[in-house]
Amino acid sequence: MSILLDRLAPRIVEEDGAFRTRMLGIASGMKDVIALGRGDPDFHTPEHIVEAAKAALDANHHHYTGPTGIPELREAIAEDLGARYDLDYSADEIVVTAGAQEAIMLTMLGMCAPGDDVLITSPRFTSYDTAVRLCGGNPIPVPTFERDDFALDVEEIEKRITPRTRMFVLVSPNNPTGAVTPPDKIRAIAQMAIRHDLIIVADEIYGRMIYEPNEHLSIATLPGMRERTITLNGFSKTYSMTGWR
Repeated sequence: MSILLDRLAPRIVEEDGAFRTRMLGIASGMKDVIALGRGDPDFHTPEHIVEAAKAALDANHHHYTGPTGIPELREAIAEDLGARYDLDYSADEIVVTAGAQEAIMLTMLGMCAPGDDVLITSPRFTSYDTAVRLCGGNPIPVPTFERDDFALDVEEIEKRITPRTRMFVLVSPNNPTGAVTPPDKIRAIAQMAIRHDLIIVADEIYGRMIYEPNEHLSIATLPGMRERTITLNGFSKTYSMTGWR
């Protein structure tokens, strides 16, 4: 085993996943620990979803699907995105992944070249940093502050844009702060993206976990944004399915 550890690639040694694993292991052996480090709903998966999965197994749906997912599922996702968020996607534009982390990695592999800067809201889900670095890019944090209720400031984004900037990762509602970027700020970010010819990665996994008076606006619905936005979403948070992938 020591030979394998000694020969780990530098890109693996430099990542902090091992620290997180150790931390979770320590916490699991302690009493009365409240876990605030992962978005795992307290509820169980709704029974009708569980029964549908059982029925699919009983019907022998055990084999490989196509690389982008089951066609009927992609059709249903496209229809749902249109109904809920007014997003106009066809099934051919939907890719089903084994959780959002795979979607993040595939996005960066496809869009982030070595040396590219990727702007990411901070505080943030650290998997973005890992994915960007593994692709040879540079994750650039865009800070938000408690005094502003962690609202995004377009000026904070723009002052970090350089000729190397390729993308801005917009996480709204945000993990971990819970901040929801209001529609007027979303529109301002869209105009900024067009001005600077940026790709927007819109992480909307918490898009249905919003309290009034907050309002969620999908940036891809705005003029000029559909063609420069990659929208990430999923079932695990909304339907308490985090362990299914």
